[in-house]
Amino acid sequence: MASPTTITYAVKEPDTSPYASAPVIARLIGAGDRSDTPGVIAGVIQTRTADDGSFSLSLLPNSAFQDIDTHYMIRIAGILVYTVVVPVSATPVDLWDIRVDPRTLDLSPAPTPPIYLARAERGAVDGVASLGADGKVPAAQLPVGGGSVPTSRVIATSNGLQGGGELDEDLDLQPTYGTDAGTVCQGNDSRLSDARAPTAHTHPQSQVTGLVDALAATAPLESPAFTGTPTGITKTHVGLGNVDNTSDANKPVSTATQTALDGKATKPRFARQVTTSGNIQLNVGTNTWGVLTGAPTLAIAAAAGDLIELNAQAIRQANANIFLDFCVIVAAAPARYMATLTGTPAGEGNPALYHTNLPAAGGVWKWLAEAGDISGGDITIGIAIRNTSGASSLLLADTNLPLQLALENRGAPS
Repeated sequence: MASPTTITYAVKEPDTSPYASAPVIARLIGAGDRSDTPGVIAGVIQTRTADDGSFSLSLLPNSAFQDIDTHYMIRIAGILVYTVVVPVSATPVDLWDIRVDPRTLDLSPAPTPPIYLARAERGAVDGVASLGADGKVPAAQLPVGGGSVPTSRVIATSNGLQGGGELDEDLDLQPTYGTDAGTVCQGNDSRLSDARAPTAHTHPQSQVTGLVDALAATAPLESPAFTGTPTGITKTHVGLGNVDNTSDANKPVSTATQTALDGKATKPRFARQVTTSGNIQLNVGTNTWGVLTGAPTLAIAAAAGDLIELNAQAIRQANANIFLDFCVIVAAAPARYMATLTGTPAGEGNPALYHTNLPAAGGVWKWLAEAGDISGGDITIGIAIRNTSGASSLLLADTNLPLQLALENRGAPS
């Protein structure tokens, strides 16, 4: 159920004094007198105005009733009758603001301001001053300290304006037009829109505020001497637009120099590895070719197109289930096998490392390096293994029977 809304109002006598103890009756119209129905008043609500003429009523908002078009009729002193529709409001509402047309229940328009003056306001404080027999406001009703009206006033004119004088007669003020001093320009005077340049003139430095000190703080144009860190100067200002602040180590070579360098043969590079630290177990790997764990590797700087030469010497124990080959290693996997010099291995490995016991066996292999051989700018050589049955054997690498790898980059062939 909706909460009641407080309705307030104040009633005055015709002389604007408070209308005290006036009876006020409120009746709900449109819902009937149903005392057994929740939210519906039965009969009427009555009250009286206070000493200051004010009263308040606590009424349920009309939206709280199921019946439509309900409204209240409020009668004051048996004479004043208002039709109102009470809204939902947590704060008090003035009766005057919720008046409606009893025929349509639309809000009533604001009243037209009265065209008469209440007699009680004439000559009263905060009211309206009256007029004496002479048609003037009596001195007693004038503001205190308001001063007196001067007997005369004068309009003084000066250069460019004439016709001044006392205000006891009509004055005709006229501007004085002309081109001489003390005159004014008319709106169509060509001087007002003339685009003439200002007349050239000079001033000594001493007449410009701060100029002497400012010039003394500047460097001479011919040979400036800076005492601080100069700013705003670019390399273009000093004729060095093509200069970059690059260290000597990072300066690039010219295009012509690079072309000449590209035509030179790569300087041969050589690396050698002799392993005598102990024999290497061959009981690792699977039936798929892979890099032999624990075997030595040897790397050398190279570029695609360089001529690479591998010279290797090794000896192994016999085992018909284990096959070996020398290989190029890339990403921990064989990339090129020496037996075929391709990425495809021979079925039983390199003949130099065949599975029968041999005396010191070895060989020399040469090939042109390709991009797929190179990792990090190097070619790395190792040993590949294929162990078909998990068999065990040894690759000899001790002081008596060392394992040797020699790798040389002969550069790009001419």
